[in-house]
Amino acid sequence: MTDDILEKLLTEKKKELREYFSFYLRGIALYIAVTGVVIKFAFDKDATYTLKNAMSFFGVALTLVGFLSCIYSVIYQKAVRNDFLDLSKKEENISLKSDLLPFKYMTQMLFVFLIVVLVGWIYLFFY
Repeated sequence: MTDDILEKLLTEKKKELREYFSFYLRGIALYIAVTGVVIKFAFDKDATYTLKNAMSFFGVALTLVGFLSCIYSVIYQKAVRNDFLDLSKKEENISLKSDLLPFKYMTQMLFVFLIVVLVGWIYLFFY
């Protein structure tokens, strides 16, 4: 494989990583915004018990979607890592690193955050 082709492949893969990370951050921001609105309605002083239960159910469903995004993120990170390993095997004189640490840590933090939020929704359901 020539250096030009390898450089082009690396540039494309890094661009793809930046785009996915950007989408991931926007998704997290959207999740936090929607969760904040749902919490506001659930804790409104005029909120009925039925409304709180409905908001809690919606929050649990939204959190489950968040868990699915974490699972997808881990699968995507493994695929990218494998792509970089394949490229480094084809070109023996270089070693490539995928620079996935920010993605990995963001996914782990989101997973812990989602657990905390899920516990909150379950508590609200019985509150």
